[in-house]
Amino acid sequence: MTRKVRVGVIGTSGWAENFYLANLKGYEGVELAAICGRNRARAEELAGKYSVARVYSDFHEIVSSGELDAAIVVTPEDLHYPMVIVGPRHFIDAILNDTAISPNFHDGYQVQRVMEAALESAKSGCAVSLAKEYNTI
Repeated sequence: MTRKVRVGVIGTSGWAENFYLANLKGYEGVELAAICGRNRARAEELAGKYSVARVYSDFHEIVSSGELDAAIVVTPEDLHYPMVIVGPRHFIDAILNDTAISPNFHDGYQVQRVMEAALESAKSGCAVSLAKEYNTI
């Protein structure tokens, strides 16, 4: 049997629920391993509804838990950069940043730092998806 990809969702918005959690729950090769939200009660509610194994209220804890192969950042845009930059440092193989680079990262240096962090990952590599089709950079 093939091991499932352990995915963590950082954020508890309607978008996190209705797009990511609802769709990932049905994927045979995905385990919803953890969810993180500032509002722990909301995170616990979503964990129960979507059979998510662990609940966190601090994003540092979810990314350093060692439980994730991939993380999806679905938080307010001004919080994306600090969350995306730490994933590769904790050996997470893939980070999906939910919205485009331009509103989330304030300059090219931040984009460069995310790419460098991915390349410095001690695993075979880290894929970081930063943009949607409307990205202007």
